[in-house]
Amino acid sequence: MKNKSKKIIKNCLEYLILFFTSFISIAPLFSCILVAFKRNSEMSNPTSFPESIYFGNFKIALNEGNLLLAFLITMIIIFLVVTISTMLSAGIAYALSRLKFKFKKQIIGLFIFAMFIPTIGIQVSVFKMMATLELVNTILGYVLLLCNTDIFAILIFMRYFESFSSSLDDVAIINGYSPIRIFFKVYVPLLKPAFLTIAIIKGINIFNEFYLANLYLQDKTNLPTITTALYSFIGPFGAQYNIICAGIILSLIPILIIFSIFQKNIYNGFTGSQVIITKKRRKDVTK
Repeated sequence: MKNKSKKIIKNCLEYLILFFTSFISIAPLFSCILVAFKRNSEMSNPTSFPESIYFGNFKIALNEGNLLLAFLITMIIIFLVVTISTMLSAGIAYALSRLKFKFKKQIIGLFIFAMFIPTIGIQVSVFKMMATLELVNTILGYVLLLCNTDIFAILIFMRYFESFSSSLDDVAIINGYSPIRIFFKVYVPLLKPAFLTIAIIKGINIFNEFYLANLYLQDKTNLPTITTALYSFIGPFGAQYNIICAGIILSLIPILIIFSIFQKNIYNGFTGSQVIITKKRRKDVTK
């Protein structure tokens, strides 16, 4: 009887926690949808329902906010950065995991140490360097900044490489493969789940990135991103939250479509990486 009552209490607590976390996650989105359909005269109470459905905010966000151009530029930046950054991270992880050279442990330690350096703390020197190279207010300069060394991605790729048998390298070397050819011909096809996982995380971070975009893409008319385009509705006399919320909803629609199309691949990427890491932990325990 006691075990049954404990089980009931445990289930109630679990459902209560799930309900509370779901409410915290859904409430901001629900509030954003309500505000997006409100007129300026109804903004005194943001949590109330709109008197009538008003689509004018969406038209203003599209026309004055230049969201179509902002979304196009953001997608181009995401494609370039994700492609370059993931390949660089995979190549660095391959060198640190599979190749033998001096000071390898020290280099790994430097990468880990770099994780603790705040990005904003080095922006003065970085901005001076970018200004000297005339890369400020250019997509190329912004892409180069976002293609910095991703320590998190390198660590994930290293876990994948450590899970592969060393016999793969031996067979490839016997067949006359060079280290670069081994990486592209042998390991890149095996790293598809890791590439997908890193691409999703990196893409989401770039889509939501504001600080560097606002600092280095100063021409907000010709070089807007999603975040800087929405920020244009914040002025000295207050923020137009109804238009900002309408822009947020418009920017989410393409992402939801892409997610629904590639939903299975996305889940397989996350579960695949988790399986690899779990297998590696089991091997470490058995050793």
